[in-house]
Amino acid sequence: MDARSLIWNIPDEETLRRNLRRERLTRLAWILLGVLLFCLLISCILGVPQSFLGEWWVKPPRYPGATLVDYRKGEVCQMPAQATYCYEWFYRTQDPVDQVKAYFEGLDRGFRPPIQFEWKRGQRFGPNWVAEGCRAVISTISCFQIIVRPVNGETEVYILESGRMGW
Repeated sequence: MDARSLIWNIPDEETLRRNLRRERLTRLAWILLGVLLFCLLISCILGVPQSFLGEWWVKPPRYPGATLVDYRKGEVCQMPAQATYCYEWFYRTQDPVDQVKAYFEGLDRGFRPPIQFEWKRGQRFGPNWVAEGCRAVISTISCFQIIVRPVNGETEVYILESGRMGW
């Protein structure tokens, strides 16, 4: 350090670089936050046809070891103008129905409510073991339905994911 730096309290070059880097990162973080908030605002105002956050939040996990048999898009949901997505997944497993139900009911889903099965009629099929739930996120309602039923000595796991705009 020279005498001028000591008298005027001028920091050295490394400190100046560090401060400049910190300021740039802070500015970038604020810009990214602003862009994110702007996108959320536009999505709410314009009614963007899908809430990816809601879809992710509600989406139930797949049963481990189950084989995907079929996948359908938008078939069972009566897709009104405000509907955003409707996915159906059909899985098969050798495990008994009670074991599959116990897996889903025993899941730790964090802040999401636990999955509970009850005997009733689901979106497809007749009366079966059905678990369902919905969650409103921003301007979209995202829902799931899981049906567990015995089919030809195996267990079929049917998962319906759907969402629509509005409250």
